[in-house]
Amino acid sequence: EGIDYLFCRKFDWEFASLPAEEFVNIILKKTLQAAHVVVGFDFRFGQLRKGTPQLIGKMGIPVTVIDEIRLDVDSELSSSRIRQLLRRGEIREANKLLGWEWEIRGKVIHGDQRGRELGFPTANMKLEQTLHPAYGVYAVWACCEDDDWGEDDGSEDGVGLWRPAATNIGIRPMYEVRTALVETYIFDFDREIYGKTLRVKPVKRLRSEAKFENVDDLIAQMKKDCEKAADILSAASVDACADTHADKYTNKYDEKCGKGKSGTGTGTVCA
Repeated sequence: EGIDYLFCRKFDWEFASLPAEEFVNIILKKTLQAAHVVVGFDFRFGQLRKGTPQLIGKMGIPVTVIDEIRLDVDSELSSSRIRQLLRRGEIREANKLLGWEWEIRGKVIHGDQRGRELGFPTANMKLEQTLHPAYGVYAVWACCEDDDWGEDDGSEDGVGLWRPAATNIGIRPMYEVRTALVETYIFDFDREIYGKTLRVKPVKRLRSEAKFENVDDLIAQMKKDCEKAADILSAASVDACADTHADKYTNKYDEKCGKGKSGTGTGTVCA
């Protein structure tokens, strides 16, 4: 099942200017030697989108056209619709159309230690020039791909363990950071994971980024964010990993969020 080969062609001006007939002759026939083509109902190609599935058939290649699929009247199933939802931070709606949980993946880098100073050490990733949800704070699940997180948990296989967390995506207007980051505070976690591959699955957007009057106001809001994230995640699940230990970890965030004994609590040892 699935795709055997995936060819990604750079979409530059030269490629965009290719007439539809040349696309069929050069790309489909000569390069790919396509015996059969399967496309969506609204597929167009070539210069000015003049190419149609009918043209491919007329030029000698059998074509199968997939009819439009809608989950309901208002849920257009298209990549454009999904990108729009993600850009607005409507994660649940986007995942519904995708059929799986969208995630951000990257290497954990060294930051400016700001989170550590505030009592919320975070694992940081560069956002890069790619599709991302609207800037703001999110309740998320976090997973380190190549590190044994289950060592102290008594689990048989800790690799790939999903943990509840709160993530800020953006530029932190309080500090006017120029480069956008994905900063994840993982509940009840105190290991260094610099250079590791971190996966973050946003579950729900909690709020937009904001600039606060002072650091105390910022810290107070961060505590509220963690509390809200933990409440959301305690009732959620991650399809990609059945053993999320959700109850175990979301019940331990009280030190950070003020729902239990006082103290600084524990979090990700990265900043």
